[in-house]
Amino acid sequence: MNITRDQAICRFFCEDYSKENAARLSKKIEEFGSFDVCYENDPKQPVLVHLSVIRNDPTTFKRYLTEYSAVDLKEAAEAKSELISERQVIMFLNEVYKTTDPQNEAVYCLQEVENKEVYESVISKTECMSKKSEIAFATWCSKRKVSFMGVPFTRKRSRGSNKRYRKLYVMKNEFREGIIKSITTSIPR
Repeated sequence: MNITRDQAICRFFCEDYSKENAARLSKKIEEFGSFDVCYENDPKQPVLVHLSVIRNDPTTFKRYLTEYSAVDLKEAAEAKSELISERQVIMFLNEVYKTTDPQNEAVYCLQEVENKEVYESVISKTECMSKKSEIAFATWCSKRKVSFMGVPFTRKRSRGSNKRYRKLYVMKNEFREGIIKSITTSIPR
């Protein structure tokens, strides 16, 4: 289950999640100085850790997803964080396209997704897939047992075309840059 940083802050202080509570409690954490909320194994159990410790050991202390504004997303697209290895791409796909309900409507929404949409979401974030066609990408995902490939697809006809969709819980765009940063800092190439 992925939860956002704001949700984790509210959990840390044992308060109900709301934008107002999250903003107020974020200021409280800023007053502590160089500390931030993160988690070790379970995202539902936030801990307060010094930033230098988090940076020093990103595999133990994992940061929460942060919602990015439209301006931040535009800047991130220009800066282009990249998934370098196939392992990182698999991790990205498994985090963005969930097969079961992650119980977090703030981050995920249920959608009917074509393989083409998944392919296009990955191709812009990595060079290691640039030489693959859409069909080769689907075959690659199947061989690597990427989780979304296990969901049965449904066919829909529309104006002469026959499309195949899978019902998946898809991470909203404003959280994807955060997950890429998390993956690239914690998973080896």
